[in-house]
Amino acid sequence: MEKISKKSVLLWRIRLCVIMTAATVSVLVVFERFVIVKELVMGAAVLTFLFFFFFYYPVKYNRLCYSVENGRVCVIGGVFYRTERYAEIKNIQYIGFIADPLQRLVGLRGAVIFTSGSKIYIPCLDKQRAKNLLEKTDKML
Repeated sequence: MEKISKKSVLLWRIRLCVIMTAATVSVLVVFERFVIVKELVMGAAVLTFLFFFFFYYPVKYNRLCYSVENGRVCVIGGVFYRTERYAEIKNIQYIGFIADPLQRLVGLRGAVIFTSGSKIYIPCLDKQRAKNLLEKTDKML
């Protein structure tokens, strides 16, 4: 089993900071006159931020892994419950790589494996792991 890049936690945390900043500004603008509601919402926002920053994303990284063996691709992950996704190598039509601007800045990309009837997404692969994924699937075809 291979892990995704360690930079993925950094990427998810940066996204969280951007989203929480936008949400905080929106709450401050909307609830400008309601001091008690504003304080409750801000407290909830801080607790949510801390939960995702220190628990959810590190656990997500530690549990997300993938492998290419025995004629299939397997992706295992999940924070609160375990998910396993499989695709037979012979059913793979093509593999695409996507990266948003922030992912390109950090040097990561996501792999989308398109099979006949479904697709599997592997987030946050660095360049070498993406290349290895392509090579392994090509060898098995």
